[in-house]
Amino acid sequence: MALWEDIAIPSVETVTFGELQGKLVQASGPNDASLEDYARRDGMFYPHIIVPYTYQRHEKGAIPPIRNRKVLARNLESDDSDNSDLERAGAHSLAQIGSNIYLYLDSFILPTIRSLIGETLGYYQGLSDSLNQSPVRALAWHPYKQLFAIAHRENSIHLFDLTNGVWIPESNTGLTHEAQYEVTCMEWNPHSGMLLAVAVRGGVLLWKIGNCHSADDESAEPSRASKRKSHTCEFLSAPGLEYVSTLTWSSDGRYLVAGSGAKDLIVIWDTLGLERDFDGKPVPIYLRKFRGQCTKVLKWSPDGNYLLQICGSSILRIWETHTWECVNINLTSPAQSAAWMPDSKTIIFALQGSHSIFNIKLNRDPPSLDIRDLKPQRLPRRSAPILPGREMVTVGGPIKSLAVDPKGRRLIVIFDHEELGSELLALLSIEEKPLPQFTPIGLIRGPHWQPGTLQPQADAGLSNRVLPEAVSVQFAAQFTSGALASIVWKNGKIGFLPCSF
Repeated sequence: MALWEDIAIPSVETVTFGELQGKLVQASGPNDASLEDYARRDGMFYPHIIVPYTYQRHEKGAIPPIRNRKVLARNLESDDSDNSDLERAGAHSLAQIGSNIYLYLDSFILPTIRSLIGETLGYYQGLSDSLNQSPVRALAWHPYKQLFAIAHRENSIHLFDLTNGVWIPESNTGLTHEAQYEVTCMEWNPHSGMLLAVAVRGGVLLWKIGNCHSADDESAEPSRASKRKSHTCEFLSAPGLEYVSTLTWSSDGRYLVAGSGAKDLIVIWDTLGLERDFDGKPVPIYLRKFRGQCTKVLKWSPDGNYLLQICGSSILRIWETHTWECVNINLTSPAQSAAWMPDSKTIIFALQGSHSIFNIKLNRDPPSLDIRDLKPQRLPRRSAPILPGREMVTVGGPIKSLAVDPKGRRLIVIFDHEELGSELLALLSIEEKPLPQFTPIGLIRGPHWQPGTLQPQADAGLSNRVLPEAVSVQFAAQFTSGALASIVWKNGKIGFLPCSF
């Protein structure tokens, strides 16, 4: 069993290509001998996908749909259209008045109202600002195709067919909607083929993607199908659910659950139910409220019997989805990230500021909510030079997020610190004997900043040698040769890590 303290730190000149027989393959260039050996042993290669920080897709003078009134006011003031001086002056005056009123309400009136109704925007605003530092705000793998969707920071959705290496649609405008603003997460319906739920400011968008095929469909013509505009969109909303921070589908694809990033509010839509509103949309159902501030994460168990809720306070809540009874688990600090194991009984999670991987287990079958705490495993911060006499690199420490592959065999951890080495991710194997045991395999190193890439202001005070950090990690739902992880980096690159086991 490898020890965390013994794991080698990869050189800054290398990039991690994949895992083969329990070891990570690192290479410093196309002529690296390790690549030839990796290929000879049937290792799989995937190219990095580069997503631009901004798209030049609007004609001069055109203004895209904007919901932020402060930005709208600025656009009106800089309008270059052919109006008279009087019309421009009127527009400027109205824009300035509207902007001043909004700023006054936002600064003095709205915070008081939000506090009275138990609403605070601290977590949601921090989440949105963090997501906006990368070109890719969210990524979601299709449940049974080698295809994923990304949400761009400029409010467009794009699909990538990994088998054929093509974007769908081919146009850089992607899928857009006037309500598609501040995307926080996405998830495909596991049973409806091509239905994508997108959490946006004010509700949830349901994209029905038509004529989208991958190479495993022998009759499909991806290049031709991608040009057909047959995508439709439906907007779901619920009173009080303005700042959607998370959503998840039930395992049978019937129920969609969304949580508020501003207050303890959870809404369920029965997308196949008969109860509809006047517009023919499913009627929202509210789960009863408990103490817990906002909702950071919602995850339905693989078997559909439980719903996990991470609250903004130091509470982790598990709902039994047949009776809708729940149990509150009081933590020493707020949870950061969590994942279900395939058995639908074990939950792996991380706490804010903690160096440990925690896990709990449901002892009996539903509707039981009897919980047992399992022994955590620490990944303590340590510093070491990459080579003798070289600069010190720090790995480990507080855990920012984690991801578990669908087979429950691999765990990837993103760390939360701002020192040299924060760009390194940890890969661990999971074995249940019968309780989960985590064994470090190695450290994953990603790409460098591209020349001319816009770097986030948050990194301005750090050394220019600091490499792009990982924004998020997701595993493909289907991968026969082990597990395939996609890693979104802050510079807009999407890398892939095939794990063969």
